[in-house]
Amino acid sequence: MTATEFRLLEYLLLRGEGLVTREELAVHVWSESAARDSNVIDVYISYLRKKLKGAGPVLKTVRGVGYTLEKGPAGDHRPSPA
Repeated sequence: MTATEFRLLEYLLLRGEGLVTREELAVHVWSESAARDSNVIDVYISYLRKKLKGAGPVLKTVRGVGYTLEKGPAGDHRPSPA
């Protein structure tokens, strides 16, 4: 997982199952407003979806607004203890 993917996942996890807007992600993950006007957020959401598929939380798109992180098959966002 890249550093940007990690920051994105961390921010979504910290927000729980609440709605996270694209503007929030642009500011808190990329620290710039330019990300709002490009597809960089969509690209990184896609990367995370591929990496999390079947293994944890599910990223849902709220069209025109942002994203939510929902509990996956395990029912929990936290990794299992080693």
